[in-house]
Amino acid sequence: MPNKTILLNGVDGNFGRKCAETLLAKYDHSLLIFTAPTAKGLEPYKGTGVETRVADFNNPDNLVEAFKGADTMILISMPFVGPRRRKVQKAAIAAAYAAMSDWSDRVVDVNGAEPLTIGEYIEIANQVTGHHVKYVEINDEEQYAFFDSIGVPRTTEQMWAQTATNFPFCSDGMVTFGRAIRLGQMSTFTDDFEKLVGRKPLTVKEIFEHMEEHLIGSRTSTED
Repeated sequence: MPNKTILLNGVDGNFGRKCAETLLAKYDHSLLIFTAPTAKGLEPYKGTGVETRVADFNNPDNLVEAFKGADTMILISMPFVGPRRRKVQKAAIAAAYAAMSDWSDRVVDVNGAEPLTIGEYIEIANQVTGHHVKYVEINDEEQYAFFDSIGVPRTTEQMWAQTATNFPFCSDGMVTFGRAIRLGQMSTFTDDFEKLVGRKPLTVKEIFEHMEEHLIGSRTSTED
């Protein structure tokens, strides 16, 4: 395993916590730097031997200091919503292993054990849980209309800039997920996870069968 300093950003979030847990179990604590937007988010890592720093993305000068001295950085910058959140663990573990590896200059595609459509995903969930959730496909304009009806801004710019400080999501970002799926832009299937971690990823069926072991909690825009 390479002897390098790894910086993990965002340890206060769901993804970051799972990634931190993996690094703490597998890597030299003296070579780890954990950052979060506030000091409160760093409190769980006191006494672990890991260097902790506040990284405020609203203060570019602060980031220069916060990220100094790292050989490899794990930068977490996307929200996980809906069914994707149950896969945060598969992705966080892979990110930690990628940072610890000697891989460089390559794109790592992390996916589950089998390629599934949304309908197939829901069918598996229904079979395991006994629920009867139905998947109804809607087009982009219908999706926009739904988000409009519940007050979600289409962008986080101009007139919605102030709203975005309290609700940092927009319908543009969420609708384009569906469009990307339809265009096949999320259909890549690889064995990168197995190569990194040394085991196959869990299947969706296995996750639902042991759901209590894979729930990661919620995170809202009002949290520090």
